[in-house]
Amino acid sequence: MIGVKNQLLDICTEMLEEISNTESDPHFGTPPSVFYIDFAYGNKRTVGFYISDPLETYKYENGVLEIVKVGTKNRISPVSGMYFPEGRGAVGIYSNYEYAFVSFQVGPRYGRGFRYRIIDEGESKRLGEQELIWVS
Repeated sequence: MIGVKNQLLDICTEMLEEISNTESDPHFGTPPSVFYIDFAYGNKRTVGFYISDPLETYKYENGVLEIVKVGTKNRISPVSGMYFPEGRGAVGIYSNYEYAFVSFQVGPRYGRGFRYRIIDEGESKRLGEQELIWVS
């Protein structure tokens, strides 16, 4: 499942990179440039929105993804407009390997969650189409 996990991390970091490249604005604030991403296996409740018991935690900053202490939290204050000073991401895989999830929260009311069917192609697995499952 390492291939699926890496695909999820790539998707998540692309989303977060897009946010960090957004121009700062006096009304909307300054987007975060540092993000913490949790990874876990589980069911929809434990990996589909927020991961409370991660197996791994990564820090993503300036295009670099590095593993950090499991459970490292992002700073959520002071809020700049609609953004936290540091964002949070989560990537998870159903224990039965049917679905995978990517979500992020970069402000008090700014986040998204997506689901992907895991497609078994024999020797490899890939993610199916992206399905939006929640918006904040």
